[in-house]
Amino acid sequence: MKEETRESESVVMIGSVQEIQNRLQQISDSEVIALVADDGNDERTSVLTELVRHVTVDFDQKLARRKRQAIAKMVETYVEFVPLDKTALLEAEMVGRARKVALESTSWLTAREIGQMAGLVSSNPSVQTSKWKRQRRIFAVSYANASLFPAYALDVANGYRPLKGLKPILELFGDSKDGWGLAYWFSSVNSYLGGQRPQDLLETDPEQVLAAAEAESIGVEHG
Repeated sequence: MKEETRESESVVMIGSVQEIQNRLQQISDSEVIALVADDGNDERTSVLTELVRHVTVDFDQKLARRKRQAIAKMVETYVEFVPLDKTALLEAEMVGRARKVALESTSWLTAREIGQMAGLVSSNPSVQTSKWKRQRRIFAVSYANASLFPAYALDVANGYRPLKGLKPILELFGDSKDGWGLAYWFSSVNSYLGGQRPQDLLETDPEQVLAAAEAESIGVEHG
């Protein structure tokens, strides 16, 4: 036997007729595909060997991938028919309404739009906005496959950089609110602020907004 390779569930055997016959006697209940090279051309045999090996590996990989896709499709089909209870439907409706209010409460900007307004020289303005997010100087929501930033978070007088009063608020909330959670809070009327929205006072009275955030944070901790 000159060579035997095994890839996934397929076996490629190369050798003389007698060698192959001896090897096949050890294999039971298997389908066999034979390719005979009878011209004594070693180069041609080598090329055919590589071709068979490549086709075998590629076939097994595609077959495995098709099986995974079929299983995933079956799971998705099953999940689609899982009924939602009334509580889940009500929660989804509430989230949808809150998201609509937040989106309509201000202008939402992409990193590219902020880069143009702020005159950022980087060819990739998302680098700068990502840095601001890491520093908790601004936040974003994920919507329509894009990161969007609230216009009220930017200081027009300071070249459209994040308002300084926003950072202490974002640091206070930390990871307790994600981007949408922050958007909901800033766009909602706040009794601590006399019925005004935090986003409306962020530029003119950031300390009062911070105090409202502290009250919110304490309420969450004790809730």
